[in-house]
Amino acid sequence: MNNKKILFVGLIEKVAKNGESMKNHLFIERFKELYDKVYTFDAKGVRHKPWKIIKLVWQCLCYHEIPIFVSASPSVGEPLVKLMWMLGCTNIYYWMVGGTFHNKVENGELDKVFYQKLKYVIVQSPRMLDSLLRQGFSNVYFVSNSKRIDYLPDISNRSNSNTRFVFLSRINPAKGCGEIIESVKKLNELGYQSRFSVDFYGAIDLVYPEFPKLIKGIGNIKYNGFLDLTNNEGYDLLSKYDMMLFPTYWDGEGFPGVIIDSYIAGVPVLASDWSLNCDYVTEKTGIIIPHHNQCRLFEEMKKVIEGQYDLSLMSQNSQSLAMHYDNRLILTKERLIEIGAYSE
Repeated sequence: MNNKKILFVGLIEKVAKNGESMKNHLFIERFKELYDKVYTFDAKGVRHKPWKIIKLVWQCLCYHEIPIFVSASPSVGEPLVKLMWMLGCTNIYYWMVGGTFHNKVENGELDKVFYQKLKYVIVQSPRMLDSLLRQGFSNVYFVSNSKRIDYLPDISNRSNSNTRFVFLSRINPAKGCGEIIESVKKLNELGYQSRFSVDFYGAIDLVYPEFPKLIKGIGNIKYNGFLDLTNNEGYDLLSKYDMMLFPTYWDGEGFPGVIIDSYIAGVPVLASDWSLNCDYVTEKTGIIIPHHNQCRLFEEMKKVIEGQYDLSLMSQNSQSLAMHYDNRLILTKERLIEIGAYSE
């Protein structure tokens, strides 16, 4: 087996439009640093474009002996993995997207026996690892979410007269956007309007076309489109904010890359206790509230505005932690050797 080549299967868009495709782009960039050749299969739209399967079949026949990394949600990934297995590809590493895989296996929603046949199931949280081990998995491996970190903005001179909140994710009701809007309205009614602002960044989901109307007329809420974090200027802009709002209860949430982005910029996170958030946001780097709880979100935003938290210390702690998620420290040759996906 030639361990200097791999096949990577997943959602690969030319321009990453969500956390999954961004994560896969980062995987491919890092793997190109480690392997001589990285073959790819873009699973985007594969359920509606079955002719794309012809390419995957051809790749499986050509590359069935090399490591195959599959990074996709089970709804997309499981049929593809089962097809590859049927074609003789047994050297499959299923890199789990999202934070619900262990629960779905336990509830019988996913084919536990099949996943136990794979070379490894790679998860992004110690909690998921422990759960799957208790369920009898011996082929599960933990690798944290990560990204290439070459720049940390200067956060020593942050001096906002008002509290600046930021939301950076897909704009979807299940991400807690409605709860943020209602909290802002309530704070404004209490006379806090001139003391804080909330800026939204991200693609507006098709299921949420009413979002622009919901924020229209609210003077201290602004939608700013897409924040480009592929350059230093994007992180410089993000670093001007005091706290990120992330009150998500979206079903597919795992360890979001936006938390790493926030830490790089030295921005603490006010997050819900949903999915894996509690594994990566602590009292040192932010605030955890119960999910789908608009009252608590309002209360904690009010405390932040009133200065009841040491945001400067949280900011320093966040940026200090960021470098732990550099993919050169996470996706190493040693780890790949440990799971049999690389040899010197």
